[in-house]
Amino acid sequence: VNPILGTFICTGCNGNTTVTNAVSQTFNMTITAGDVATQAVVDGSSYQGEGLEATSADNGDGTSSAAVSGSVTTPASTVDFAGTHTFSTTGDDCSEVTGNWTWNTNGVTGTFESDTSCGESQIIEYIHDFDGTANLWNVTTSIPYFEVGSDSFTPTTSSGGASGANNIDNNPNFSGSFLFVRDLNNINGGTTGFATLFFQSVAVNTSNPTTISFDYDVIGYDSGDDVNYTVVIDGVDQPTIVLVDGVNNGGVTVQGTETIIIPSGASEIGFNLSVKQNGGSDYSGFDNITITN
Repeated sequence: VNPILGTFICTGCNGNTTVTNAVSQTFNMTITAGDVATQAVVDGSSYQGEGLEATSADNGDGTSSAAVSGSVTTPASTVDFAGTHTFSTTGDDCSEVTGNWTWNTNGVTGTFESDTSCGESQIIEYIHDFDGTANLWNVTTSIPYFEVGSDSFTPTTSSGGASGANNIDNNPNFSGSFLFVRDLNNINGGTTGFATLFFQSVAVNTSNPTTISFDYDVIGYDSGDDVNYTVVIDGVDQPTIVLVDGVNNGGVTVQGTETIIIPSGASEIGFNLSVKQNGGSDYSGFDNITITN
């Protein structure tokens, strides 16, 4: 187990002269099976501390993150710290910690940061959020958008009064317009099969972590109602993924964000999102189809 080395500074020094504002001091931290051991060097003196690491969560980009917290004991009082440990799960090895600390008796606060980093945050390369946001990921559709009465396959800012336990209008991940789908199997422009959005293949640098993600909200999908997607890598369709497979007797109601990690080595990425649905009592919404790199 290798220690994580880094520096810390006070940002609220409160007149303290031991840790002067913007003057870096050093620390090291070792994390083993959820236990955190740390050593901080302040003005040439070394102090020991301990803490805990919480259960980690997958970030969807080849890294995971977990909260870390604990305290370092000094002659004056304890210094409490809280932050985030991020580490690689695929690709290049990396481990970083960042966070904040408080020197209780003295009222001094500051930040800490490891010397190593898991890289810069991913940026949005292309997005289709049905609001015309810049870096637009162009899309064509297998059938034209339509909205006739309550039948819908169109970008909209409202689900038209559709009700349910997870009303799409109240989904915090949706903002502005979103694609609203209701009763595709109709005579007003719908289809008995899948309606598909074909997102244009675009150039990406997959030597960096690359992901496709989108938000979805599905209410009451019964047998025959489905949501599928297919990633297209260098012009080749990858195996189709069934995201929602409807069932009778209550249907499937689910919402979330789907994140797909793109393998390294690809030069162009496309994406197809397909929906099949019949009946006006079940419906769905989709938003924020995004490539990050």
